[in-house]
Amino acid sequence: MTARHPNRAGTGPMEIQTAQRIDYAARNAAGIAPEGGIHGLRHAFATHLLEAGVDLYRIGRLLSQGTLSTTSRYLHLARSSLTGNTSPLERLDPLT
Repeated sequence: MTARHPNRAGTGPMEIQTAQRIDYAARNAAGIAPEGGIHGLRHAFATHLLEAGVDLYRIGRLLSQGTLSTTSRYLHLARSSLTGNTSPLERLDPLT
């Protein structure tokens, strides 16, 4: 299996410090405050997927997490918005 974001040598995954440097440089270049860091992006990604109706198992796979209990941390953030959501079927375009 190959890493999604390999290191320069291509022998393994990118080091977290490298990813953090890339994130910081991109935020700095875009004029975005550095609060939250790279973990904030990961957290937002998971929360938005959950709010869009993606199941925890798939989110966990996308984040390369080993257990559903790890992925379920994102439930508390999306719970309030999930209570008012409509069925995914209602988001489909009607057939005409």
